Amino acid sequence: MKKVITIIFFMFFGISFSQIYKVNDKSEKGIPYVIIITDTQKALSNEKGYFKLDNSKIKHDSIGLLLLKNGFLDLKVKIHKDEKNKSFVMYPDTITHLREVVITAKKRIKNANKKTYKIDPNKFNKNSKADIVIQTLPNISINNNGLLINNNRKIILFIDGIEASIEELKRLDIKEIDKIEVISNPSVSYGSNFFGAVINIILKNNKSRFYKGEIETFKGVRLNLFGIIPSLSFKTKNLTFKSFYSWSNNNQNINSILKRNQNGENFIQSSQRNVSGWQDFSFAKLKIDLSNNFIIYLRATLSRYNFNSITTGDYIIDNDNNKFEIIGNENLKKGYISSIFKYKLSKNSNITSKYKFFDYTEKNKIDYNIHSLNNYTFSNIQEHSFELVYRNNKSSLFNKQFNYSIGNRLILRDFNFNETPLNFKQYINTVYFDNNISINNNFSIFSSYALDLTDSQENISIYFLPTLSVSYKLNKKSDIYFGYSRKITRPSPENLNSNIIYFNPGFILKGNPKLKAQIRNYLEAQYNYKFSNEQAFNIYSYYENINDGIVQTISISDDNTIIEYSNASDIFSYGLNFGYTGKLFKYIYLNLNSGINYYSYNTTTGSLISSNNGFSINSNMYISTKLKNNVYISFSGNYNSPKYSLIHKTINEPYLSLSAEKTLLKDKMTIKISYNDIFSLSSKINKTSIGNNYFQSEKIINNMSNITFSLVYSFGKKFNTHYNEQIINTNDIKLK
Repeated sequence: MKKVITIIFFMFFGISFSQIYKVNDKSEKGIPYVIIITDTQKALSNEKGYFKLDNSKIKHDSIGLLLLKNGFLDLKVKIHKDEKNKSFVMYPDTITHLREVVITAKKRIKNANKKTYKIDPNKFNKNSKADIVIQTLPNISINNNGLLINNNRKIILFIDGIEASIEELKRLDIKEIDKIEVISNPSVSYGSNFFGAVINIILKNNKSRFYKGEIETFKGVRLNLFGIIPSLSFKTKNLTFKSFYSWSNNNQNINSILKRNQNGENFIQSSQRNVSGWQDFSFAKLKIDLSNNFIIYLRATLSRYNFNSITTGDYIIDNDNNKFEIIGNENLKKGYISSIFKYKLSKNSNITSKYKFFDYTEKNKIDYNIHSLNNYTFSNIQEHSFELVYRNNKSSLFNKQFNYSIGNRLILRDFNFNETPLNFKQYINTVYFDNNISINNNFSIFSSYALDLTDSQENISIYFLPTLSVSYKLNKKSDIYFGYSRKITRPSPENLNSNIIYFNPGFILKGNPKLKAQIRNYLEAQYNYKFSNEQAFNIYSYYENINDGIVQTISISDDNTIIEYSNASDIFSYGLNFGYTGKLFKYIYLNLNSGINYYSYNTTTGSLISSNNGFSINSNMYISTKLKNNVYISFSGNYNSPKYSLIHKTINEPYLSLSAEKTLLKDKMTIKISYNDIFSLSSKINKTSIGNNYFQSEKIINNMSNITFSLVYSFGKKFNTHYNEQIINTNDIKLK
């Protein structure tokens, strides 16, 4: 009886000491997960906007409240402790993205090598994926070549510091994203052979347990396009698992007409290539939280494709008409297995150990009736990578905040090619030191210094690879940035494989086992100006010089024109790009950038074409809006023409796409409609080659235009989470 009386006593006084309040938006709808801070306690609103305060902890008649919620303006109010059924109204913030800030006490310190963007999920549908979000970032675009920055450099993707693929990007929910980092001038710590930029998506630290999944299927009105993508993920106390599988067919009809004149001899060829096949991608990732200080990441991916093709056509040499038929099969398999062990040594330092195994296999079988050939080529590369990194995120140098990391990476590679003596091993050892120092709130410097030692085919090479980034804030609205990097690119298996591949009589490809690595120096500068919280403008310029550039050359052997890889003597380019992000009519979001580049190629290798140069226009646009009935519409386009290489000038038309998605059934179902390559503009490609007594033009038509319908069903639920309680228990909220 005493126990019952005690329980009733505390239940009564526990309820009487607490008051329940509510947070609404301007439409009087409850706002979930608002943080409420007072002098003596803290609270978090539930899914309907309700929260409670313990009045027994209030020492005065009135109390001040601070209400915080991402996407809303901060709200400060005062209430009397006896007020009941009180509600508060919060108004949305207009800021959609912010530049990188690292908060230490009351100081804001920028990283010279990185910009960070906070994403407002309210601008998208609840089931939107990260690939949509990425396209709203300044100067970032997605096209058939993958992720690009400023339309001319590729981007490698990381999620929570772990290398990822664009397929993972398309499966990542926007609600999982905390912020996105863009590193335009990455150091050798991301790879000594990578020229582009880095995007690192940082996920929210979700402690609630869950299981969830999706089943997506899509169908195109052309080319018999069909695909299916199931996915499953779950989280327990210490484990987080994510996986998906993607399969689709891939059919193409490629028509081409080639005309060539060499030393007065004419060659005309027309061909029709019909391709049918499939491609898939498998992914699994596991995170194991062994303790607050020790985390293990395991990741595996496998991508494959298998294409069968029949190429028929005819060619005319000096009025002699010949017909040909080529039956081919192309098979590729590429897989990764990686593990990361991360141990937190202290509050501001950690040590990370990484291992990655990479296997790449490509096979080509060709039955060529003209040469009575049954040609078979095989390329394989296996790579083991080991890396150890120490990071200190908060140190000091000359009384300035100083962050640094020290790392060592060892790569072991085995190359294998059929019927060639080019079966060799390659050892790469890279030691690097990265650091960022903040001179003051306006001025920061990032620098990296790396030594790269390569042992390949009994040749040992040592490269010094520095990286430098400088950022200076001119005033509240503008800043400038300068960057420099030196990188190397080693030849790929395709570059090295000396087996001849007969695509058709006018195109014979051959690798070169004597290729050297190419060395690239890159300078860049950028000026940024912010008109308002939602409008920004930037000017970007660059200069690039590549020594021993790996390019395709043209030569003649036994009356055949052969395209072979070689080290060109010199390549350089420079360009200017203008970017704008902002809003139109308050509802339409714009991400626009456009520029002009100049390219120059020169070689002394004996190629029929020894030089090529010219200007190229590049531009990208992404226009999007979210309608009130949960419909998100986007229109995108990119244009990069002419494109230059040593042997070709390629002209193509813009690539335009339109897409729309809508959520139904309480966000359990998503319907997507997309129209890719509108009006088939980019399906027509024109290539010209001009050299000494040599001229060639080729017109290629590959119509991949399609209207695709997608249906996504989402399932799953959360369990053992305080978010489902009537009033949220705030005992586990920690304010820092």
